[in-house]
Amino acid sequence: FQQTIDDWKAGKILRRNTFEDLKLKFRYKAYSIEDGYEMLYLYNEWLNQQRQKLRVFIRLLGTEVDNSESIQAAIEQAGRKEREKYLEMDIDVVFTLRDIRAILEKLIGMENILKDLEGVCRKRSEQIISPSWEAKGSL
Repeated sequence: FQQTIDDWKAGKILRRNTFEDLKLKFRYKAYSIEDGYEMLYLYNEWLNQQRQKLRVFIRLLGTEVDNSESIQAAIEQAGRKEREKYLEMDIDVVFTLRDIRAILEKLIGMENILKDLEGVCRKRSEQIISPSWEAKGSL
């Protein structure tokens, strides 16, 4: 924001625009926030789909997964179940569970990034509704 205001003061950009036009320009830049919220919605939906797929994979490995149960708990349960077999243990199942755990960790990391994105979108929304530079007086 500040760079645009400084460029406007210097006459480098938006020469024919008034200060009111400039304020409106910033307020109507909300499309970037809408894009951010749309990404947030789409990726949250995608994360839910990936979690469901992980549950299906664990179920295919022979462990019933309750929807109220965490995926991590289901992975642990499947691992215990497989280790109980001792000599009959299927090493492919053990490695697959390890891969599922790695995917789950990536999904958790992505959830954290999405929480940060949501915070940025919320902060940006508040700035557009009430820009911090607006109350400091006229240019």
